[in-house]
Amino acid sequence: MKDLKRMMSLVLTLAMCMALCTTAFASESEPLPLADTQYNSDSKRYYGTGNCSYTAYSTLYAGSDRYRASAWIQTINGQNVPAGYMGANGRLFSPSGSLLKATGMLYNTASYYFVVATMSNSVYSGNGAYSQGKIEYFNGDHFDSDELYKTETIPASRAFLADQLQDGKYSVNRNGKTYGSILLKEATGYEPSLISAVGTEGQEGYVRREDLQGPEIRTPEEAVAYMQTRPESYTIPLYDLQERVIGEFEIGGVMEISGCTLEEAKALAASGTGSSAAQLTGQTMLVNGGYPRNSQGQTYGNHLMAQELGYEADLQAAVGTEGQEGYVRREDLQGPEIRTPEEAVAYMKTRPDSWKIPLYDLQGNVIGEFEIGGAMKISGCTLEEAKALVASAQ
Repeated sequence: MKDLKRMMSLVLTLAMCMALCTTAFASESEPLPLADTQYNSDSKRYYGTGNCSYTAYSTLYAGSDRYRASAWIQTINGQNVPAGYMGANGRLFSPSGSLLKATGMLYNTASYYFVVATMSNSVYSGNGAYSQGKIEYFNGDHFDSDELYKTETIPASRAFLADQLQDGKYSVNRNGKTYGSILLKEATGYEPSLISAVGTEGQEGYVRREDLQGPEIRTPEEAVAYMQTRPESYTIPLYDLQERVIGEFEIGGVMEISGCTLEEAKALAASGTGSSAAQLTGQTMLVNGGYPRNSQGQTYGNHLMAQELGYEADLQAAVGTEGQEGYVRREDLQGPEIRTPEEAVAYMKTRPDSWKIPLYDLQGNVIGEFEIGGAMKISGCTLEEAKALVASAQ
C-alpha cells in the first residue's frame, strides 16, 4: 500500500511537470499505416540568445511507396523558450530532388522547449523520397535560419544530382533564371530561382524561390502573430521552365499536436494522428478558450490546460491513493504561505512526512484521498552521494 501511495502521489507530480507542445502542420493525401519505418537525419546544433542552445534534425516516415516528413527543433537542456523563438518547416523530396510537400514554417505559440512540423498524410513517390527540413531560431536580435541534414533513406546519388549542373552551376532558362533541385544547394551554395517541384495533380514543374519563403519574420512577436493568421494550407503557382503557370503546389495542411511531451509528439507524428492536451491525458477539452465548469460553477481541468491558459483550475485532475481518478482543490494543494526564510525553517521543523487531502468528483463529492509528501530524507552527504541515493531509492 505504501508503494502504491507513493506511486499515486508521483502521478500528479509528473503531470504538473508537463507543458504545452506546439502545433504541427501537414500535407494531404492518404494516411500512412502505423507500421512505417522512421529514418532520422544527423542532428545539427545551434546557439540562440543567452545560454540557450538547440538541436534539430529531419525525419522521414516511409511505408511502401508513400512517405511523410518532419522537422524537429528542441532546446538541448529541455528549458522552455518564450513564444515565437523557434520555427520548423518539414519538407519532402523525390530522389531526383523535386519538392513533394512542405509544411511551411511553424513557430511555437507558447513558452515551450520544442517545435515539430510534420505531415499528417503521406505522399506517393514511386522512386523513394528524402526529408530535409528547415528551422529558424531567435538569437536575441533577429532570426537565424538553416537547412537541416537530409535523411538518407532512398537517396538520389550525388552523381545523379551532379548531372543536373553545368560546370558546377545551375542551368539557366531563356529568361535568365536558374533552375534545378533545391538539394543542389549543397554543391552550389545557393538555391535556384526556380525550384523543381511536383504539383497537386502530380505534374512536374517549378516553384519560385520567393513563393516558398513566406513572409519575413523579424521578431518573436511577429512569429506569434503570423501563426495566429496563418492558413491551414495554401497553394502557390507551379511553372514550366518558361515560367508559364501549369498548376499549383500546396504548402501546409494542418495536423495539430498540442499539450503533449516530446516523446508523445514523436509517437503522434510517427502514427500520423494529431491530438490535443485533453485528448492525450484523458481529460476534458477547453470550452470557448477556457476551462469547463461543473454544476457548482467551479472550473476544472488538468495542468496541461493550465499551461495553455496561464492559470490553474479550481479543481485539478489527480489520481487518488486507491488509483481512482478525480480532482483536488487548488487551495488544498498550495499549503501554507511562506513569507520569510525563518518561516520556511519553522515550517520544515513541523512539516509531516506525508498528509492527505480530499479527492473529489466533478460535483464536489468526496470520493477518496490524495497523498502529498512521502519524500526521501537525504542529508549530510555530497551532491554525488545524493544522486546515488536517489538512483538507488534507499
